[in-house]
Amino acid sequence: MAMDESVFRQLLVVPTLRLYQWSRPAFSFGYFQKINEIIDISACQKRKIELVRRITGGGTVIHSRDVTFSLTIPKGWGYLPDGISSAHQAISEYIVNGLNKIGVEAYCSKISAISKKLNICLINPVKYDVMINGKKVMGIAQRRSKNATLYQGYLALDSPSEIIQPLISREPKVARLLANNSTELNSQLTHSLSRNQVEKAILIGLKDGIGQDMIPSELSTNETKSAFELEKKYRSNQWNFRDY
Repeated sequence: MAMDESVFRQLLVVPTLRLYQWSRPAFSFGYFQKINEIIDISACQKRKIELVRRITGGGTVIHSRDVTFSLTIPKGWGYLPDGISSAHQAISEYIVNGLNKIGVEAYCSKISAISKKLNICLINPVKYDVMINGKKVMGIAQRRSKNATLYQGYLALDSPSEIIQPLISREPKVARLLANNSTELNSQLTHSLSRNQVEKAILIGLKDGIGQDMIPSELSTNETKSAFELEKKYRSNQWNFRDY
């Protein structure tokens, strides 16, 4: 999260795609969520589940056995649409095309959010989210500034760890909604895909859709320095548990 924001906050933003995973089970929360009202923080901390607030919007996301990604682009970059909805559509369609190439019958949702009261990403398929067999498998949130746009997303690869899923909400009905409205990639396939295969599919889909080569690189010196400074924020209760 600190690295994503560091790239996003640079004065001169370099178009950057990051693909990453979490060292242990975690929940990430949208910028405006009231985390204290959503989950039992004490129960999560006892089970060593990470809790972190994103700078992007959206709802609660389970990070356990997913592929997490971010795409940061400078303002006026001509390879993605400028609109909030049209950019979401483009990114999702590009990734769907990448998944289709490896045999995954994914598609973009044509419906709006199911539950506005329960702001949990997996149970709220919105228009242009990625679906498989009528269930949500991928979502995207975004944040905009005068210089750049940051897109943060996840693709559920395998079933979440058994220690984290029951803690996603204080609402008892959420477990049922998760089963009905969301899924994981490998639970819908006859053959399991590896993380590496899915990351390559995302990369190829975005590369083909955007029409630009993607060159592996490290964060710049400024980006790395800023990320270390921002890490303190993402570890602080003041940031994570602030009440909006």
